[in-house]
Amino acid sequence: PDGAVVVGGFNSLNGGQMLIGRMLPSGAMDPAFSGDGLVPVNFGGTADYAWRVAVQADGAIVAVGRAGGAGGRFAVARVTSAGTLDGSFSGDGKVGTNFTAGNDEAHSVAIDGAGNLVVSGVANGGTSAARIAIARYLAT
Repeated sequence: PDGAVVVGGFNSLNGGQMLIGRMLPSGAMDPAFSGDGLVPVNFGGTADYAWRVAVQADGAIVAVGRAGGAGGRFAVARVTSAGTLDGSFSGDGKVGTNFTAGNDEAHSVAIDGAGNLVVSGVANGGTSAARIAIARYLAT
């Protein structure tokens, strides 16, 4: 609503963390968001990616993607409008969900009327064809 641009991606430095960024309408990084406009999120493995982001009504940002490491899993992170991991979400602001022992990745996120997160993606067990995976995460 304030014209800021929110992005998600991958930080190849520091072991490959998910990265959430916020820019001012001018295109400059937003210093009011985490001090430099960037929030790295480490899920404990390597190659943590954000594929999609959504902004909640209170300005919190949700990023979904892949938590690296053995096999990979759905990665969901929520940061406050100030750019800190939101401890009211899963205790530490992030959650990883395994569907299979293979490569699971979240590719889309929607916020329902109650503020819950509906996340969809792919579950790839490695020995069978990839399947659609859907998870719902409570707002708190």
